[in-house]
Amino acid sequence: MKWLFFLLLSLSIFLNASDVKSLNITKLDKYLSLNGIVVDIRSKQIQEKTGVIPESYKLPLIKNDEKSLKIWKFKLLKILKSAKRSFLIVDEDGTNSKKLAQRLKKDGFIQAIYLKGGFDNWKNNNTK
Repeated sequence: MKWLFFLLLSLSIFLNASDVKSLNITKLDKYLSLNGIVVDIRSKQIQEKTGVIPESYKLPLIKNDEKSLKIWKFKLLKILKSAKRSFLIVDEDGTNSKKLAQRLKKDGFIQAIYLKGGFDNWKNNNTK
């Protein structure tokens, strides 16, 4: 019986950790029109080279160690005003932003969303 409880607990933790929402590029304009917050985590150099989504906050996540992440989350909280507020994370291709959204959800930022396909997907859809 104990192993069943442990299995169910482990499974729920695993499912909740990966249970982050994504936003499809086709819904980004609607999200922005509703005053959605977009946080671009790409490096400053990449942002300058490739551009940014209009109205997005530039908040690069350079290192992924605990100290750097703690400082980064403090800056994020200054933008959001509340950890319960919805916001969209953008990186190059959606991979790092998905991982970050999962981590932030565990840390209490319950409305973290990532852009599916990342900035590259947005750029490809806005240059046609």
